[in-house]
Amino acid sequence: MQNDLQDANEGFVGVKFAEGKPQIYFPYGCFQNFEIVSDNAPSDEELRQAFASLMNVLSDQSLISDAENSNYASSLEFEAKLDFPFQEFFYVLDYYLNFGLYKETEKIYKQGVHGKVNWSRTIKHIRPQVVESERGTEIVYLNLISSCNSQNENQLVSLIHEFCVAQAQRLISPLYGIDADVEPTLDFDYELFSAVLNEKCSKTFNDRKLRLFHAMQVIVEYLQGNAVDGALSEYCYGVSSFAPVWERMLDRIFGNILECEKKNFNPHCEWRLAGGTRNADDQKFAMRPDTIMRLGEELFVVDAKFYTRNNLPTSSSISKQIVYAQFVEQKGFANPDKIFNVFLLPYCCDREDVSQNPGHYKMNFLGTAHADWVDNSKPYHKIIGVQLDVRSVMRDYRRNDIAQYKLAEIVKEALCQRNSDDVSKNVVM
Repeated sequence: MQNDLQDANEGFVGVKFAEGKPQIYFPYGCFQNFEIVSDNAPSDEELRQAFASLMNVLSDQSLISDAENSNYASSLEFEAKLDFPFQEFFYVLDYYLNFGLYKETEKIYKQGVHGKVNWSRTIKHIRPQVVESERGTEIVYLNLISSCNSQNENQLVSLIHEFCVAQAQRLISPLYGIDADVEPTLDFDYELFSAVLNEKCSKTFNDRKLRLFHAMQVIVEYLQGNAVDGALSEYCYGVSSFAPVWERMLDRIFGNILECEKKNFNPHCEWRLAGGTRNADDQKFAMRPDTIMRLGEELFVVDAKFYTRNNLPTSSSISKQIVYAQFVEQKGFANPDKIFNVFLLPYCCDREDVSQNPGHYKMNFLGTAHADWVDNSKPYHKIIGVQLDVRSVMRDYRRNDIAQYKLAEIVKEALCQRNSDDVSKNVVM
């Protein structure tokens, strides 16, 4: 596991394979700064839970797709390297741990006498022939349905599952603390494995089995292009920067206006030239607030900043945030005394807070950002910095009304406190 002291927007997050062994790169704020041998090192259970959350995030295709089109991704190089079939390896391993190696339990029925005749199926599915004999009129079934074993094919599927489990055991079981001792009986044979699995998928209607066969198919396709026994040192599963993912997760939690309405909050600039007008920026880099949160008559302009260590938003970010709020006021989307500005930054809360409130988002007031070119007469002139626990966000990044009201409460309390401090400083004794 890698320590999470990485510069903002620069650190890879996910899993890399070094000499055939996987290494986990958690996002900043997942854990406090620690040494593995220290008393502050996270427990194995904490690491497993955080890793499971991270894998769920990276496997969310809609989230990653949104991240690729986000504001952060528009301004920095962002690459998602997710071709390694992580979830498929995990599924075949999980199936093995719960049910053992795959074994066919359903009988196969075919027309013709291949085994014991199944009269119930024969009567239901085969039209009889009416014939005359010495005994009179008789009904005769010329085609019979019998049950038979497809032993060779089923044994092959079991052996292919065994092979896939062995590969999953080698590549990902250390990440989950899983002990398994499976040795493959078969060597890798792409043509054979693929043909058998395609045949099983075409005949299977059980969802769980179909999910297993599909996972095995994906693994076989992946291994066809990679050395089975070689070290996967050049392969990884993750994203080159977590900032775009962080932005989109927070938008899902706190954003509560329709996606089609968000464009109404985007300021636009243009050049007016002799030959006509031209946008001042490419639309890919146009000004767009990350998240708009409306609670009744109050409107919050939220900017997600995945800044690490002691880094804080700079003057350009602060100024841009004030412009967004001014635009909201000018368009009449909210009264000026009901418009608020927020920066959301990552941090790791205390372990006690995590254990006591596992289902809540831990938030902390960080401070306020000011600009000397505004008079601070309106709430949005001060941008409230709030820290948000990273692991709680990764666990659940669906829309959360409770989290929205909690954020609003922290912002308004911070403004009241700061206003009181400003007044007290101006009192003449």
